[in-house]
Amino acid sequence: MADTQSDNPVFFSVIAPAYKDKYLTDSIESVLGQTYRNFEMILIDDGSKDRTAEICDGYAASNGNVRVFHRENSGVLDSRCFGLSQAHGDWVVFIDDDDRMKPNELQVLADNINHYKNADCVIFRFEFLVKSDNHWKTETVHDSSLDETIFTDDKSMVCRTVFTGSTYTSVWRKAVRRSCVGLDIIPDSFREFRNFGDDTFQTVEILRHCRSFLFIPDILYEWRRHDGGLTGAVKFPGNIVRFFKEKYVVEFLNAENIFSADDFEHYRSFLRQSLFVSLVEVATSSKPLKQKKEWYRQYRESDGFYDIFLSSSCGPYNFPGYKVRALRILERRRYINLLLYCIVCKICSMLSRKPLDKIN
Repeated sequence: MADTQSDNPVFFSVIAPAYKDKYLTDSIESVLGQTYRNFEMILIDDGSKDRTAEICDGYAASNGNVRVFHRENSGVLDSRCFGLSQAHGDWVVFIDDDDRMKPNELQVLADNINHYKNADCVIFRFEFLVKSDNHWKTETVHDSSLDETIFTDDKSMVCRTVFTGSTYTSVWRKAVRRSCVGLDIIPDSFREFRNFGDDTFQTVEILRHCRSFLFIPDILYEWRRHDGGLTGAVKFPGNIVRFFKEKYVVEFLNAENIFSADDFEHYRSFLRQSLFVSLVEVATSSKPLKQKKEWYRQYRESDGFYDIFLSSSCGPYNFPGYKVRALRILERRRYINLLLYCIVCKICSMLSRKPLDKIN
């Protein structure tokens, strides 16, 4: 591939919402330490109450390619969209304030963008960043990520890959042509859910606007796993939040006429299995019984999505019987029975040292 820094250089905008200062310096340094230098970094201080603003201002004062914006707290999605409205880059990439970019991320992306000139979106792999013996180290991610380079304009294939069984919905796994990102302004309907599913909403808009996609096997990002982040601890804001984003995906797939009946059945199976895991997480949480029953009720009745897309009347279950039993108990609204059954499933998983989807 050509030397992208001298031959048709790509200019990147790295968009970084910032709310907590704990790992922020490490995150910013990973961007400023890129081997590829043709970029700007847009830091959005999202109404922080710690040293975030001070850290951001310090880097902007000493680095000409860093710009900082201070705003009232509005959530990650709103901050990203504001960053997009300020971006000067031909291409945009994203980073969260507790994660790290590999030193060669922008170089690898620039090389591929110049080689596959018609690509609108480049999607790459990542590693976990985990703490061990008081040190942070990388750990391999075992999911359904593609391990080969694929360039395609088959949007149905892309949506099957992104929405069923992988972590491809994360926006920090994507470099996107600026003209194809969409969603500079958040629709009012998103604001109630701005801190949950923000990656899914933004990914849908990227898929809506892009025409061609490049999957590469390169590991370019480090996602820090800890208890302090938005997704680090189990949270149950209510099923209306969860099903709001799933319903949004289904509406998009229908509007774009992307999925076949078989594709929808595969997606339905994926959502059912994800729901089962959530039911077990509710059962084993430390919340009061009344709260757990309420969460189960919300999973069952929220916005009608369960009856419309997930219930047994929408097609047969095609996974192990113990999962089927849990969803059928939910369908009958026997929430105490469901609670006890899910606890048993968790105990079996722990005793057998197998994940929930592998127990008998």
